[in-house]
Amino acid sequence: MFRIIETIERKISHLNLIMITIGISFLVLGMFLNTGNIGGRYLFRAPIRSTYELTGLFMVFLIALGWPHTTEVKGHVSVDILTSRLPDSIRKVLDIFTLFLGLVSFVVLGWSSVLTGIQFHQVGNQTDLLRIPYMPIAMLMAFGAFLAALMIFFQLVNGLKKMIGR
Repeated sequence: MFRIIETIERKISHLNLIMITIGISFLVLGMFLNTGNIGGRYLFRAPIRSTYELTGLFMVFLIALGWPHTTEVKGHVSVDILTSRLPDSIRKVLDIFTLFLGLVSFVVLGWSSVLTGIQFHQVGNQTDLLRIPYMPIAMLMAFGAFLAALMIFFQLVNGLKKMIGR
């Protein structure tokens, strides 16, 4: 059972690297877009239209594509002022509990994004200037949230395995 989970985890880890690379590409593209917009505005009095709209979308892409990798490498913010002073056994139980809360949170976030994406599709919501539909963006958010939840699930299984002692 654990070997199957480890194999799936390795495959998803590879997918996470691809996703974070795409997310970083959107960050770099947004950086150049904003630099060109500012340069065009102040040097040539010709800003790039829709920069604000595209920058917002690029940030959503970066977050959705970065969640799984950040979760995998445990890069989310954590404060351990109190928990670092607790006994190891209590700390492990708290880690399992917080992983479970994170798992539930990302599943709810993913499910909510799916429902929102369906609603966007039914209503036909689009961005204001470029008319980019919001539905695929919501589905990307759901995909990133579900992959992050899957990474938390793997961490939860590994934590329970260590806690049990196998």
